[in-house]
Amino acid sequence: MSGLGEVWMWNVDPVWSHHASMIKESILSTESCDDFSRHHHLMGCLYFGIGVIESFLNKMMRNVMENELTSEDEIFKHLRKTSFNVKKMKWPSVICGREVHIPDMYMSTIDSCNVLRGEITHPKRRDHSIYRDLEEVGPAAFAEAVTCFIVYIYQEKEEVFPYWLLGWNCVGMNGDVACMELSNNLNGFVWSLARMGLLEVPAGGHLSEIWEKEYMTSISGYSAIKSRLDSYPEDIEPFNSIGNIPFPRLTKRWWDRNYILSKTPDAFRSRRVFS
Repeated sequence: MSGLGEVWMWNVDPVWSHHASMIKESILSTESCDDFSRHHHLMGCLYFGIGVIESFLNKMMRNVMENELTSEDEIFKHLRKTSFNVKKMKWPSVICGREVHIPDMYMSTIDSCNVLRGEITHPKRRDHSIYRDLEEVGPAAFAEAVTCFIVYIYQEKEEVFPYWLLGWNCVGMNGDVACMELSNNLNGFVWSLARMGLLEVPAGGHLSEIWEKEYMTSISGYSAIKSRLDSYPEDIEPFNSIGNIPFPRLTKRWWDRNYILSKTPDAFRSRRVFS
């Protein structure tokens, strides 16, 4: 695999995309009003959740192998040929350079849901018991297990995890108040927390960097921030703008354009500031 003809795009990332889709499907499965829709969203949650783990592990292992000056052909072969279970069990310790212990409650949830995902993808049963098993899936617990699996690896690497693992995303790309965008921790997320009244230090500067290292490098920090966000009375950050330019906003319903527009002043609902 050579570098010739490679394609790079703005506002895309496989891990982010899979994670956001998993969270969305998890929530929509609980809001569905009929069996077909609920099963559809539960299946989607399983598909995207396993995709989160594999895309994340592939990305991290690629970084390790690139740092070791491994050829692209060998990297691609290793990522492609290694089974999901081997990646899940063996790769975290390779990625972190030391043993990683992820709690059994998360690993068992991921394992059981992965088996179910395989059965859904390649159905073999005589009866319809697969739908009974699907109904027994706890989508929120599965999504939390997947997310915590990743946070534990960031913790062992002593690196900052991205804000979107908390289940909230930014909207407002190119002035479209409902267009989802991939932001970052210090130039986006902490400013949103400050506008929501959830940040105890000033956004920007050295203090917010200290806050990020304290809260966004560990499973305990993840839990603390998530608790604050879960208790927030709205599903979206208050609207703010500079003149006719709206600020990007943090929301946990980034896919729901009607909801976002309902929380947006009329003058900003139907236009893009930038082309």
